[in-house]
Amino acid sequence: MPIHHASLEPQRRYLLFSSIDTNRSAHDYWLAEPDRNFDIVVYVYNGDTPKQQFDLCVEKKGLKFPNFFEFSKTADLSRYDAIWIVDDDIQMHTRDINRMFELFHEYDLWLAQPAYDPGSKTGWEMTTVDARYRLRYANFVENGVVIFSHDALNLCLPTMKHIESGFGSDFLFPVLVGFPLEKIAIIDEVQCHHPPGESTLDNLIPRSLHHKDAEDLMQKYDFRYFTPRVM
Repeated sequence: MPIHHASLEPQRRYLLFSSIDTNRSAHDYWLAEPDRNFDIVVYVYNGDTPKQQFDLCVEKKGLKFPNFFEFSKTADLSRYDAIWIVDDDIQMHTRDINRMFELFHEYDLWLAQPAYDPGSKTGWEMTTVDARYRLRYANFVENGVVIFSHDALNLCLPTMKHIESGFGSDFLFPVLVGFPLEKIAIIDEVQCHHPPGESTLDNLIPRSLHHKDAEDLMQKYDFRYFTPRVM
């Protein structure tokens, strides 16, 4: 049976949160090495409960942003300097996640993402790694791999109860934090891998409804699409 906790006592400086299907998730990568600077909280929406030792594991249907909103009601998030809310199929080793958080803190970022490695599935070419840089400042990061500072999370958290597929949220979050100069970035020094192929999300929410989710968000929070770019 899964472990059920109403809350989590933070042990480390950073947090990784995901809703996972254990039949396909990449959690083995996140737990590949014992030394990590981040807690791991997973909500299992499908499959058997993992045998690995997470800091919190809860069996609950739902996608990552609504589940994170529910988790936030009982968690002491103020003790985390940064939180990575990540899709369950993102492959990234422990040591690279550690380094990602270190760079996020070093550059005092508000929103960021690890760059995708060559061969990853991505909707935006600019999010693929550019080896010339340690990081690139931008006005946009993809919602499947977004890292929040504590202050940015406070601004974005109330909207997460209304986010389902995630479509549109990567345009909403920069709007909510006010497009701060040199505070949004794609981190090129470390990369993640997003496997190409069918998305589990499409099985949960038909692709035809994703854009409607974005339209509903835009109407509710009064924002529009903009052109994603590096600065």
